[in-house]
Amino acid sequence: MLIGAVDIGSNAMRFLVSSATNFGNGWVIQRVEYLRYPIRLGADVFTEQSISEGKMKKLAQMIGAFKTMFEVFEVVDFEVCATSAMRDAVNGIEVIDFVEAETGVVINVLSGQREADLMDKAITKYLDDQDYLHIDVGGGSTELNVISKNKKIASKSFNIGSVRALQGGIPDEKWNDLHNWIDTYVIGNVSKPIAIGTGGNIKKLHELSGLQPDMPVMYQQLVSLKDELKSMTIDERMQKLKLNQDRADVIVPASEIYLNTMKWSESEKLFSPNTGLIDGIIIDIFEKKMKIKL
Repeated sequence: MLIGAVDIGSNAMRFLVSSATNFGNGWVIQRVEYLRYPIRLGADVFTEQSISEGKMKKLAQMIGAFKTMFEVFEVVDFEVCATSAMRDAVNGIEVIDFVEAETGVVINVLSGQREADLMDKAITKYLDDQDYLHIDVGGGSTELNVISKNKKIASKSFNIGSVRALQGGIPDEKWNDLHNWIDTYVIGNVSKPIAIGTGGNIKKLHELSGLQPDMPVMYQQLVSLKDELKSMTIDERMQKLKLNQDRADVIVPASEIYLNTMKWSESEKLFSPNTGLIDGIIIDIFEKKMKIKL
């Protein structure tokens, strides 16, 4: 059985087809096809508060193409979700109506809390009964989940993201909100949690660290890597590190979000599993369709 999902983020759109297979002792969900398109809706929304006509048309084109690909793969079901940029766009409803008229596809705009809940589904299989702080940094928002003994005890979405940082910086009050929340819900509940990082930037940072995929990156290693990246121009990051342009400019502000969160929560190491929001959407579709919980 094949299931599809599209995640319309503030920096990029992601397309995923996954297979769900029952091997007798349980279901296994695996990625089959993954694509990423750097549409960067946040560049419009976080400066002009709305999505431009050009981006709206491009969005409809991409969703139409993804819909055709889902048909080719013969998926049994798919869902298209949008996050921070679409949440904040004053013309979000207009964009959703336009896309539906052009493609027949309805975009589901996720609340910050719903986004965090779906991320839970994506990372559960990577956790044991230790204390964790899940940090998901996107272009427009950062979702935090505090997990202890396989149970979520606190969750919050913050309008702090890598594209927002590029477009005008993160106001001090936003950082203070994040810090205060960590003091209350992390420091007050768990001791030096293990950080779990998701999002495209932390995957690339982990790759640049040279560590094996299952090895954690230590806080000081991440500091050194951030400093090295910050000393380079965007062109140098593209040429020397082979980063795409839409990754080369956001990777430093993203690293600062991860580092601040780790520092304030006293997390000393961070794991970066190969999963993300789009995987959580796939799992959610599967669970609703099969009426079971993975």
